[in-house]
Amino acid sequence: MSRSESKRLPVLPEALKADYLALAGRVAGVLERGLSVPCHEPQTVPVGWWTSEEHHEQRLAAESCQRCPLQLPCRRYGIGHPKEAGVYGGLTERERAEVARVKTTRNGRSKHGDEDLHIQA
Repeated sequence: MSRSESKRLPVLPEALKADYLALAGRVAGVLERGLSVPCHEPQTVPVGWWTSEEHHEQRLAAESCQRCPLQLPCRRYGIGHPKEAGVYGGLTERERAEVARVKTTRNGRSKHGDEDLHIQA
C-alpha cells in the first residue's frame, strides 16, 4: 500500500482493520477487472443511502447488492462486525444486527453454517 493510500484509510479499531483491509482488497481487485461494485457507483444509488439513518433508504441501497460479485464476503464482514454503520452484502444495519443476535444466541456458532448468510432481505 502506498503512502497516499494509507492516508485515505479510515481510522479503524484493531479488531476491524484486518477484515476491512481484506474486503477493501477484494473490492479493488474486482474494480480492476472492470466489474461492477454497486457501492462504488454513485450514479446507481445515492452515496448517502448506504449509511442513511432511514431504513427505507438503506433497503433501497441493499437491493442493488443483488448484482454484486462480492455480496457474500461483504455480508460476512457486515455480520461479523454488526456495529459498523450501513449496508453490507445486501443487508441493512437492522438486518445484520438481527442475524448477529441470532448467531450469538446460538453460542457464537451458527447451527446452520452459512445458511444465515442467505436470508432473504
